[in-house]
Amino acid sequence: MSKNIVQDTFFVNHERLIALMKRESDIRFAGGPLGVLWAYLPPLFWIGLVALVFYVLKSPLPIMTEPALFVATGILPYAIFRQGITSMMRSIKVNRLLPLLPEVTKAQCLLATAILEWLTSIMLAIFIFGGVSLFFSVPFPGNLFTVCVALTVAWALGVSIGALFASIGQVSDTFSRSVPIILRPLFWISAIFYTVSQVPSSIQTMLSYNPLVHIIESLREGYFLGYTSPVSNLIIPVSTILFSIIATIYVEAWIEEKKANRHL
Repeated sequence: MSKNIVQDTFFVNHERLIALMKRESDIRFAGGPLGVLWAYLPPLFWIGLVALVFYVLKSPLPIMTEPALFVATGILPYAIFRQGITSMMRSIKVNRLLPLLPEVTKAQCLLATAILEWLTSIMLAIFIFGGVSLFFSVPFPGNLFTVCVALTVAWALGVSIGALFASIGQVSDTFSRSVPIILRPLFWISAIFYTVSQVPSSIQTMLSYNPLVHIIESLREGYFLGYTSPVSNLIIPVSTILFSIIATIYVEAWIEEKKANRHL
């Protein structure tokens, strides 16, 4: 059964995939330009709010740069990660009837959603980092490749965990409703508006178990020349991504087997 899920995901007709992506885009950005604008407002709001706090309090930054840029390097990967989870869980719900059509599967719907999120993440990163750099006249990333890798891993972590949560949510509506509550503390324990080097070593050890911390710290190493983090190992989030994908395959296989046994 798990083999069929893998085949349905990676061997999908391109035209069908594009059609699914267009449908997902129409749902995600309903309302035309205002819908697209809404996708950018939440991260912009948080970047502006937290940066304003730094400006008002005149708090020293751990990295010599503009507060808006420092905050953006933390909030952007967090926003990409959270939106990936939200979109994947929504995709299962809004597309629940599509698998009844011939040659359309849940895996293909999730793949279309994941690709759309990747494209949206690219545009969001260009818009935010480009806008902040031009408005405040700060340098562009010191190592663009490292920044791109970190943002890609943030996207992959979000959509992979989102796919797992979406699968589990099919058998537990209580779990689906509890996901936002479970994820809420991540805003405070992911080194978004501080760096890992600023906290005691005992707390650094605790933060190192959070894959999102490794992504944010790795992004900052790539963006700010000379910055070195004590915690920036992308193997941690990549391992989490692989685990989430494998777990999703097994959960989906279990769900399909349970449905098949019900009709025996």
